[in-house]
Amino acid sequence: MLSLSGGMKYVFCEGNVSFHYKWDGLENYIRYILREDPRSGKVFIFMNRKHTQLRAFYYERSGYVLSEKKLDRMMNV
Repeated sequence: MLSLSGGMKYVFCEGNVSFHYKWDGLENYIRYILREDPRSGKVFIFMNRKHTQLRAFYYERSGYVLSEKKLDRMMNV
């Protein structure tokens, strides 16, 4: 179960990130491109190029969480 709350810090990653990236790819992108600590407790939000899919990636006590949502319509970001 995805457990996000208003008390968490969110980082919207504006660059288009390949959705071929999974766990290790996103961890490395956050660490080396964004220069952030992927285990900081922040929730990193990614969108694909067409803005039809959204991913949330964050670390909690026992490991990484990767959640994905397919959007019905294109979002204007």
